[in-house]
Amino acid sequence: MSNKGPLSRQLILEFPSQPEYSFSNFIVSEGSKIAFDAAHQFCSDSSSFKTLYFFGTKNLGKTHLLIS
Repeated sequence: MSNKGPLSRQLILEFPSQPEYSFSNFIVSEGSKIAFDAAHQFCSDSSSFKTLYFFGTKNLGKTHLLIS
């Protein structure tokens, strides 16, 4: 039996730096405002969030926000 905890099974993904993906050029729509605000707050120094999870169909800006 392994002594590894549940965190040892997490896959850490590395995303390359892509300057074209930033908060300043993200197009906020009615459907993406909540995700944009959550991502922006998550990246702020005052954020108390430890985890942020994006899900949805293609072409909604998930990768853009993740890399921003």
